[in-house]
Amino acid sequence: MYMNVDNIDKPTQKVFEDELQSSYLDYAMSVIASRAVPDAYDGLKPVQRRILYSMIETNCVPENPHRKSARIVGDVLGKYHPHGEAAIYDAMTRMAQDFSIYSPLIDGQGNFGSIDGDKPASMRYTEARLSKIAKYLLEDYDKNTVDMHPNYDNTLEIPEVLPARFPNLLVNGASGIAVGMATFIPTHNLSEVINATCALIDDRTLNSIDLMQYLPAPDFPLGGIIFKNSGLIDVYTKGRGSFTVRGKMHHEQVNNRNALVITSIPYQVNKENLMDKIADLMQTEILGPIHTFRDESNKDGMRVVLELKKDAEPELIMNRVYKFTQMQIAMHVNMLALHNHKPKQISLKSSLNIFLDYREQVLIRKTKFFLNQDRVKAHVIWGLSLAVKKLDEVVYCIKTSQDSQEAQLRLQKMEWSWDDIKGYLNCISENCEPVDKYFFSEEQAKAILNLRLSRLTGLERDKLWNQLQLLGENITKYLHILNNESERFKIIKEDLEEINRLFGTPRRTELEINLEETTDESYIKSEEMVITLSTKGYVKSMPLSSYKLQKRGGKGKVGMDSDDPVEHMFVANTHQEVIFFSSFGYSYSMKVYKLPVVNAGQSKGRALVNLFPIDTNERIMSSLALPLQIDDKQTIIFITSKGYVRRNTIKDFQGIRSNGKIAMKLESDEKLISAMICSEEDDILLTSSQGKVVRFSIKDVRVFNSRSSHGVIGMNLSGIEDNTIVSATLINEKDNSMILTISENGYGKRSTESNYRRSKRGAKGVSALDVTKKTGKVMGAYRIDNDSEILMMTENGQIIRCNSDDIRVAGRKTQGVRLARLDDDKLFKAVAMNEVDTEEEEDVSQET
Repeated sequence: MYMNVDNIDKPTQKVFEDELQSSYLDYAMSVIASRAVPDAYDGLKPVQRRILYSMIETNCVPENPHRKSARIVGDVLGKYHPHGEAAIYDAMTRMAQDFSIYSPLIDGQGNFGSIDGDKPASMRYTEARLSKIAKYLLEDYDKNTVDMHPNYDNTLEIPEVLPARFPNLLVNGASGIAVGMATFIPTHNLSEVINATCALIDDRTLNSIDLMQYLPAPDFPLGGIIFKNSGLIDVYTKGRGSFTVRGKMHHEQVNNRNALVITSIPYQVNKENLMDKIADLMQTEILGPIHTFRDESNKDGMRVVLELKKDAEPELIMNRVYKFTQMQIAMHVNMLALHNHKPKQISLKSSLNIFLDYREQVLIRKTKFFLNQDRVKAHVIWGLSLAVKKLDEVVYCIKTSQDSQEAQLRLQKMEWSWDDIKGYLNCISENCEPVDKYFFSEEQAKAILNLRLSRLTGLERDKLWNQLQLLGENITKYLHILNNESERFKIIKEDLEEINRLFGTPRRTELEINLEETTDESYIKSEEMVITLSTKGYVKSMPLSSYKLQKRGGKGKVGMDSDDPVEHMFVANTHQEVIFFSSFGYSYSMKVYKLPVVNAGQSKGRALVNLFPIDTNERIMSSLALPLQIDDKQTIIFITSKGYVRRNTIKDFQGIRSNGKIAMKLESDEKLISAMICSEEDDILLTSSQGKVVRFSIKDVRVFNSRSSHGVIGMNLSGIEDNTIVSATLINEKDNSMILTISENGYGKRSTESNYRRSKRGAKGVSALDVTKKTGKVMGAYRIDNDSEILMMTENGQIIRCNSDDIRVAGRKTQGVRLARLDDDKLFKAVAMNEVDTEEEEDVSQET
């Protein structure tokens, strides 16, 4: 036996890359169109559409009892969707979950899953039927309103899309991952979507931003909070963008404790996973002092309670929960849908325009369906009415015929004049030209033969005429709809308003107009910190409350490593920004809460070279804590060890970048002693190491435009050996403040500010303290108030914290009193002032 090779198709040669590209694109489009991306017309994926269609076909409607889910899935699987029962049941359960979609399309009975991530019960245990609103997606599907296509085995037909009387794509949203693209459309409030659609019907020139007056943001099934920002505008104008969503949480008293209560979580967040995250953060104490938490959610709603400890700040912990958990998330939207079988990025207006154009076509097809149907009825009834008019002739024609076929042919040959038929033609709106003769059609003749004798009574004849008139009115109405666009959109609007009346609900998700981003400060506790800089360049911050308030003359508490004595010390709030000035004349900035926090005596802190890009030979010489509220009228004044001063605006040192900013030009043997915020009402008091002070007005120093100049002379240091500027402080006559002068050996005193007369800039100054071998050199002179605290640090790291009232008021030329008992050969190295509220300080001292 020989094979005829001539009839065998020969293989064709193709470039592998071209074939691979073509095949992959075919596969990708198949996934996009038949699985993952919803249609812009009805907002459904194919599997969802097949489920709903199968249920309406099997009469599984709201008026009938629930039906086993397994039966519904089996029917869909056998007729329309041969891809596995798991995919069908998953899609079916999601359409029944009131926490997944805004208006559930399936009315489920049984366990259909939960927001905790629990899976639905097996399909043999659950029951379902169409929800009431789902019927409005399917309404008139059997009236030739949509195109039909064959199922997978060409034995049945199924709609390509559903008629959809409302914009389901926006109401219930959609999500899916296809090949090379993904879609996520959030849910929206039904009433708001309908209001926006009706507004667009009234004015088709409205753009997406105009429509946001009616549809301002998504609305999620379980509520929450949406922050309105520019991302929402991008979502609705471009079809792609992101916005912030936050769950609801409030503060209340539970079991005599402060508690935070969570009543809603962001859309699509798993509550069980959220609680696990909170539990993990409680273990690491990141959220703060939480006593316990529990889930009290029930059928009435969500309620997760976090009981706080006594010293907890509810607002602080609330911000941390938002920061570190999924109680606040960024929601990324990609409004991708199929339009004419192709994926399209849609905006708010284009989505509604697509729906309205589609609904208009559905209405046109529906109207034509009823028009043709009524025309057929009217044609038959018209024939019956004519037959009744000449009943004797019709009966004679039938009686004298041999059979029904002959009777039918004879009836069709009966002649009717124009006068006989014109009244009936006008009744059914048939705009025909006058004719000489008219004959019955085949359909009319058959209807006459089937006419029952009871229809020949007077009442029945009147009934035929009334039916004909009613059909005529309907035909006129249908023709008006088909010929009038405004009438069509009026009907569409009425349909939408009816759905709004039946199913509309108030907005569930709150909108906050102004979003204050959850910054670091919002979850950092506001408290006073003691910041110290060591000689070797280490920095650390310690809570002020960790130092016990002592009487004058105490020993103090270990605050720093004795091998690396402190060089600078000051008190600042955790939310303040600190500017550090280096020996090279550069400035660097950092928030206080970002500085390394340690308990007193535990650690020497962190090297500044690890925080700022400073050179190995560069040292931090001074620091300045900017006020929380900056006044544009305030300026910064710089003071050097050689007595030079310079003034700049605060704006010159705002927004310092990570690589620093030039601050001041210094000589090789010169140091930057201090930098302070001042106003033109202030005086400045400069103090030298040999006990001299000079006081002059800030106005004597002009505001410099340059940040690299050396400044002008503030105090004349000539004539006294080994004399340098050691401190600077600001004085205001309105404050009636005191001046505290401290020496290296631990002596100090308070003097009234009036003891220091104002002079001109550049003076040599007057005596502030009688410098002797016992007192040692002057460390500095500082303005203090009656309720001020003083923190003094020694070379060996001891910190003494005492009240200013404990220090005696003495004259300008006295030595003062002993402030602390210093170890042998140890000196004071740094001093810091802290102004506190009296009542608040009493609480601190009781705790310590």
